[in-house]
Amino acid sequence: MIALELPPLAKRRSDIGLLADHFCQRFGQQLGRPNLHLSPECLAAMEAYSWPGNVRELSNTIERAAVLSLQDQIQVDDLHPDIGTPALQAGEPSGFHALVENFRRETLEAALDRHDGHQTKAAASLSLQRSYFARLLKKYGLV
Repeated sequence: MIALELPPLAKRRSDIGLLADHFCQRFGQQLGRPNLHLSPECLAAMEAYSWPGNVRELSNTIERAAVLSLQDQIQVDDLHPDIGTPALQAGEPSGFHALVENFRRETLEAALDRHDGHQTKAAASLSLQRSYFARLLKKYGLV
């Protein structure tokens, strides 16, 4: 038996795009969507993420996004919220999706401010369920 030791995926960032393409092909075929691929913003977000679950987490992330995405191009919004948007993490929104993310965060902040931090009232004012509102607050680092 031969034992191979590979460094964690976080230390092999150049492999993320290749692996993601492989998983897009695999899950695209399984779902009858042979043109499944990542948007450039999505790939950038994935390359910026630390991948504590390594390749298995990457595979699960692509599979989840492939199932949830309504398009052949997987967007940042299709990813798990923990992966996030690199442009927003750097504080510099750029591109359509980053601007939308920034708008969502600002809208949540404004609703919380209007209701003096009362999350249930803020969620109701945006016609959101309280549990979803709480997940969004966590995603955008507002709690």
